Amino acid sequence: MCKIIKCEFNMDTCCVEIRFADNTMLSIDCEAVEDVYDIGVFERSELDWLIYNNPLEYAYHVLNGSVRTYLKGQPRTPLDGLVKFSVFAVPAGSVGGNVHQ
Repeated sequence: MCKIIKCEFNMDTCCVEIRFADNTMLSIDCEAVEDVYDIGVFERSELDWLIYNNPLEYAYHVLNGSVRTYLKGQPRTPLDGLVKFSVFAVPAGSVGGNVHQ
């Protein structure tokens, strides 16, 4: 697989978009994911936090079918180190989602 150049949430399309080095793009429709997993209000806030703060981990969970595992707070992914770093970078008083310890 090609190297990932960019991964971000596009608010206009409500999609997490991943651009690869060979100039291909993968787009994940976040609303469709919520429909498939029958996401509730509280789970949606956790996924929203992940979409905005770490879209690469969101994409990882969607593509590997581990969204439920993330929402249940079970052991995560090889990206956990990145998540821990991003959690500490969130300003105090910000709305947070699932905090990884």
